[in-house]
Amino acid sequence: MAKRSGSSFVLALLAASMFLMALDASVMNVSIANVAHDVNTNIHGIQIALTTYTLIMASLMIAGGKVGSLIGRRRTMSIGLVVYASGSGLTALSHSLPVLMLGWSFLEGVGAALIMPSIVALIADNFEPAKRSGAYGIVASASAVAITIGPVLGGLVTSFFSWRWVFVGEVVIAAFILANMRRMVEGAVAEKERFDVSGFIVSTIGMVTIVFGATQAGEWGWWHAKAGAPSVGSFSLAPFLLVGGVVVWGSFLLLERSRQRRGKSVLLDPLLFSQARIRRGLSSFFVMNGAMSGTFYVLPLFLVVSSGLSPLGCGLRMVPLSIALLFFAGVGPRFLGNLNVQVVALIGMSSLLVGTVTFAAGLSPSANPGIVAIPMIFFGSGLGLLSTQLGATTVSGAPARLASQVGGLQNTFVNLGLSLGTAIAGSLLIASLGAHIGAGLNSIPGLSQQELSKVSVSVTDNLAIVSDAQLEAALNTTTATPAQKDAALSLNRDARAGALQSSLWGVAAFEAIGLFMAWRLPRQKVGSLEPPVEIAV
Repeated sequence: MAKRSGSSFVLALLAASMFLMALDASVMNVSIANVAHDVNTNIHGIQIALTTYTLIMASLMIAGGKVGSLIGRRRTMSIGLVVYASGSGLTALSHSLPVLMLGWSFLEGVGAALIMPSIVALIADNFEPAKRSGAYGIVASASAVAITIGPVLGGLVTSFFSWRWVFVGEVVIAAFILANMRRMVEGAVAEKERFDVSGFIVSTIGMVTIVFGATQAGEWGWWHAKAGAPSVGSFSLAPFLLVGGVVVWGSFLLLERSRQRRGKSVLLDPLLFSQARIRRGLSSFFVMNGAMSGTFYVLPLFLVVSSGLSPLGCGLRMVPLSIALLFFAGVGPRFLGNLNVQVVALIGMSSLLVGTVTFAAGLSPSANPGIVAIPMIFFGSGLGLLSTQLGATTVSGAPARLASQVGGLQNTFVNLGLSLGTAIAGSLLIASLGAHIGAGLNSIPGLSQQELSKVSVSVTDNLAIVSDAQLEAALNTTTATPAQKDAALSLNRDARAGALQSSLWGVAAFEAIGLFMAWRLPRQKVGSLEPPVEIAV
């Protein structure tokens, strides 16, 4: 391999690439209605496109990592950028849902699956072990910053121009990165290996099943099926998909071991899972991203719906998170350089937990949006500290030639965490909302038992977080008395706060598990973590 570049410009290119990947989903959240109108579909159609994008990206990550090992990380990332930019351009021009899904869901999903594992491997190729912690931190922080500013950027562009310009901008950024790819160095490729087609098919089926089960669990139910949801008897289909996906993925690992014993090429070296450093790093990535997605699910609901802020106002309230994240990701390693991985990860996960608990404890029907300032600082600090440690820890668990495969695994667990975190937070929110509303309906004066039963069924079957203004507008179209309207508005505030709070307590429980994961990380500094030599390709 050529001499490692270690340049700031290369790091900026890799960070911009990760920013681009993370921005794509978050920037569209506030523009879904506009996109649906412009491509002649409805909200459900756009949600299908989003789910398909997640499924394709998550299911192809491991394959994307293997492609990087076979043809080179730089070439793989370049191909990914071309595919991704083509998808962004097609999305910008789309006027129907099928074209949108071809560009956004398929081409961008495939492009991301090639790019993201390559980013991880190229950091290992371009930076010495002592500098990788900071490099991983900057790249990971670029992803989190994209998620936080995405809604603001999407809202501004959609309001003053068109959502299509977001994708035009992605084409420009991708083209700039592509034009400078030669500035990066890369490790040797596995010239004698072939692509494992059977492993690819089995792993894809398993991962699609797991991610689809996780994304649909909130809508279908985690155990008992909701009305109209796919079911097996009275049970939801979601847990069957989750368990079935895990079984299929377990069979994929058995298949890879069998192929390896027979001297055949494998999609993923199963011995990677024998490295405790990799297993524990992946578990921590899973928890960190689950906590992040759960919090980012609840936060806009509180700021935009409960507090009535605009998307821009919501984004401004999240600025402390971005500042703290960037500070601790970029500068943290210098202040905490004498501490080992385990201690820094414990501090980071504890910071996440403190931020979430503080946020949950401060939520009430009358809570001011200002209550998020302190929690956001804790949360951003935790993400920054964790991002500096976990990437370097995980990749250091394997020889540099397997960095692309580890990158594919790492991003697979990131996507699993993001999917499951959102699903858990959403499920807790809906369950709590139903319980609060069902109990609170009894307090509305003047409703007969028959009316109460009718309203209860109607409300609990169509649960959603709604603002006071939305509810008041709906009540004004009914014959409800002023007393009934006031009671309904009060009930909505109480139920909304209780539901958001329940979601956050669920996220906090997830983070408490993360403390255990962090405790099992190496008691060494990142720079002293040497890759094992006993893993054979």
